[in-house]
Amino acid sequence: MVIPSKPHIILLSSPGYGHLIPVLNLATRLVTRHNVSVTVFAFSTTSVPSHHPALFDLVLLPHPTITFPPNTHIVSRLVIIVRDSLPSLRDSITAMKTPPTALVVDLFSTEAIKIGDELKILKFVFFATNAWYLAATVLNSYIKGKISPVETVEIPGCEPVRPGTLSDLMYDNDCPGNKEYKRIGREISTADGVLVNTWDDLERRTLSSFRSKEHMGKFINGPVWGVGPLVRGIDEAGSGSWAVEWLDRQPIESVLYISFGSGGTLTTWQTAEMAWAWRQVSRGLCGCYGHQVITTRQRPFILITRAIKRGTGSRATCPQGS
Repeated sequence: MVIPSKPHIILLSSPGYGHLIPVLNLATRLVTRHNVSVTVFAFSTTSVPSHHPALFDLVLLPHPTITFPPNTHIVSRLVIIVRDSLPSLRDSITAMKTPPTALVVDLFSTEAIKIGDELKILKFVFFATNAWYLAATVLNSYIKGKISPVETVEIPGCEPVRPGTLSDLMYDNDCPGNKEYKRIGREISTADGVLVNTWDDLERRTLSSFRSKEHMGKFINGPVWGVGPLVRGIDEAGSGSWAVEWLDRQPIESVLYISFGSGGTLTTWQTAEMAWAWRQVSRGLCGCYGHQVITTRQRPFILITRAIKRGTGSRATCPQGS
C-alpha cells in the first residue's frame, strides 16, 4: 500500500450521462483548485465524453445484468443498479495501491456510503442541483405520512414550496420510488458533509438554514457547502457563444433561467403552449431553433432547445413564431 502524498478522493457517479457530467466537473474542480488526486467511478453503459480532461483516473464499473419489470420507477432502477454494483466498487477500492482519503457519492448512489464506513474514511454527498431541493429531499425523509400536492410545504428556514411543485414521487407514498427516495434523504443526513452545486449569493437563505440547528441543520449530520457553479464550458457544450453574448447584453438581474432537465422531452403541443404563455406575460420572445434566433418586440425571452438535426423534422418541437 502506498502512503498518498496528497488526499485521494473517490467520486461515484450514478448511471446515466446526466449524472456523470456534474461529477466530472466536480473532479476537475477538486484537482485544479484543491491539489488532490481523484478517481471517478462510473458505469460501463454510460457514454463517457471523449473530451474529459486527463486530470484524474476514470474507472468503469461493470453493469449488472438486471431485468426490470416494465413499470419499474426510474429511481428504483437507478438505485438497484448501484446496489448490485457495490461489491465491484468495494473490491476496486480495496485493491487500489493508493488508499482513498474520502468517498463522494451522488444523489442515487448514497447506498455506497456504507463502504466509506467499512473503510473508515470520510463520506460526502455531492448534490448536483440546488440547496432548496436538497432541503426538500432531506425533509421528505423525516415526514411521516403523506405530503399533500394541494398544500404548501414548509421547510424550516427556507422559502416554502408551493403546492404541486415537488417531484411526483414525493407525493405518492405507495410508489416504490418514494420509499427509495426517503432512504436517500436519510442517508444524505448521515454523511460527513454535503457539496451542493450552488453558491451563497444565489441561495443565501437556504444555505444559512443548514447552518442553524433550529432549522435544516437539525436534520443533517455534517456541514453543507456551496461548491458551484459547476458548469460546462462553451466549447464543451457546443456552439453556444451567441447565447452568452445575448445574455451579456441584458440588464443586470433581468433574466429568469428555467431548466427542464434532461430526463424528458416536451411534445410539440406542450412546447407551443409554454411559448404562448410566455408570450402573454412578456413583451416578446427570443427563440433558438437549432442555430437560428427569432426575436419579437423589445424585451425577449430566450428559448434554447437541442440543436436541430437536418432532415429529422425536429423543428416541429419548437414551432417558429411561438
